[in-house]
Amino acid sequence: MNSVKYKKFTAKRHFGLELEVGKEISISRIQEVIASNSFVPVKTGFYRATLNNSYWEVKHDGSCGKNVDKYGINEGGYEIVSYKGYSIKDLTHICKIGQKVKQAGCIVNKNCGMHLHVDVSDFTVNQMGVMIANWLCIEKVLLQAVPSVRKNNKFCNPMQNLRPKLKDTIANGLQVWNHYKPYTSKLHDNFDRRCAMNIVNFYRSINLKSFKRCTVEFRFPEGTLVPQTIKNWGRILINFVNKMANQKLIISSIKNYSLSETLEILGLSGNTEEFHILSPGLHESKIWLLKRIIRYASYPHHSLIAEAKEILNSMEAVHV
Repeated sequence: MNSVKYKKFTAKRHFGLELEVGKEISISRIQEVIASNSFVPVKTGFYRATLNNSYWEVKHDGSCGKNVDKYGINEGGYEIVSYKGYSIKDLTHICKIGQKVKQAGCIVNKNCGMHLHVDVSDFTVNQMGVMIANWLCIEKVLLQAVPSVRKNNKFCNPMQNLRPKLKDTIANGLQVWNHYKPYTSKLHDNFDRRCAMNIVNFYRSINLKSFKRCTVEFRFPEGTLVPQTIKNWGRILINFVNKMANQKLIISSIKNYSLSETLEILGLSGNTEEFHILSPGLHESKIWLLKRIIRYASYPHHSLIAEAKEILNSMEAVHV
């Protein structure tokens, strides 16, 4: 009999997290809390793009305050930007800082999001097309794992809504890339940036060699300072990018995948035929994702909830 092998989570690539919060406590207080609890230095400032930083940065953000006045102007809040991480140790430390600023009085609201940047500097445009194709097939399921305020949000539009659906039979990733690539590489006033999976930085990096932020940004998770939520979204989405880096194009058309198919694309399904099972960390993230779908999936996705419960029950039965 072949020996059992674990499907493990290893970061393998750099990443950074942006945690949006309201203005319940001052920016200087947030800086103080981070400085007291992190081995990485912290800076403050006004909103600007942060590139390859080796420090925390807390910035003013005009979109994530709790209150909006009669003219539609948001009172603003803050964006807590992590240093550039690489390992599960870094992801765990970022979770710890989220918990510390929460304990200090930071509050997220319905206008806040959590954004995860993952390095894709090793991707070709063909490989990015492969990832886009797979993302479009699983996006609908993942958007049922977040609260309703993030499902149809102007700051994280579903990627499948940005372009007319690619109807041709897919021959390669380059074909997908040419159909779904951004219209422009502008950093500001660019509708393509406000997408559940934002690929503008990748597009900009291949067109402007001086631009050094070759990342894909996942923008759909809700604002949170809860360690379990930060860690599990981080683990799931970084694992997805790792898997896509070597993924061959195995789909011929863009279609909505089932939950089981989505788990396979995410690298969250064990393979008993090859005696591959999930590591404890990925096992935890799979259970967490299933429970999120059961909690947040909305009409008409009753079949998705039923499938999540069935998979969860089968997992629990195995571990009884």
